Amino acid sequence: MSGSLFQFGEQVPGQPVPVLNERTVRAGAGLLFLFAMIAFMNAWLTGNFAPTRVFVVAFLIDFALRLFVSPRYAPSLIVGQWLVRRQQPEWTGAPQKRFAWGIGVFWRSSCSGSSSCSRSWDRSISWCAHCA
Repeated sequence: MSGSLFQFGEQVPGQPVPVLNERTVRAGAGLLFLFAMIAFMNAWLTGNFAPTRVFVVAFLIDFALRLFVSPRYAPSLIVGQWLVRRQQPEWTGAPQKRFAWGIGVFWRSSCSGSSSCSRSWDRSISWCAHCA
């Protein structure tokens, strides 16, 4: 991706709007899901919510970079791009991704903004389950 620091997506010939590689985005989502499940299972099985708190903060940082700076600087997408480097790009519209990621940031910030991790075990799991 070339362009300014705050460019969202890249211009590809034949595409009317800026686009993102869908394979990279899905690989990044898979990585975030993997770490979310590890943190969630750790909280569920051991009652230790510290990894969940760390993951929520890391998630917010990753998505803040995606939304407010540029997707090319988000750690999960950097690793995702490396994972799919030998695959043919599958382009998807960047504005749609930005909208969806905005919803994700809103939901995740509602989880981290609440005191859900200091509540009792059953209420914490049910509250955080809507974000996972």
